[in-house]
Amino acid sequence: MSQVTPRKNVFSRWLRMIFVFAILLLAAYLTGLIPERNRADQLNTDLQTARQENEHLKVQAHLSKARDLMNRVYLEVTRNNYGLASQYATQAFNEIRGDLEQVSDPTEKSSLQDISGRRDQVIAGLAKPDPNVRTLLVSILDQMNKNPD
Repeated sequence: MSQVTPRKNVFSRWLRMIFVFAILLLAAYLTGLIPERNRADQLNTDLQTARQENEHLKVQAHLSKARDLMNRVYLEVTRNNYGLASQYATQAFNEIRGDLEQVSDPTEKSSLQDISGRRDQVIAGLAKPDPNVRTLLVSILDQMNKNPD
């Protein structure tokens, strides 16, 4: 009977050592997990911010293209080249219409809707050819250049 007791003590000691080792292993895992989880959350936040900025910059690039096209319209009108001006105007208004859905700023969206609403007036003025369309183009360009960013 004295032989069984030492075996139980050895077994019990091994069991305790395994239990302590498992606890230490779990503690080490959690010690590494928590900072990595915080880092992953921060990286997700940074990624979301970068995606939003990327979308904003895409919209601004399209608006810049529309602004350039509208400047070309004005240039061609000053040269009395109404046919080419009409083509540029169609492209510019198509860019603006496409950007309306992507713009999130209500002020900018309202401004683009106002500009888009003058499409028929500009196209008709260019089709005539009406030199007074120049005044309308100046108004549109002022509105587009008021807040280029």
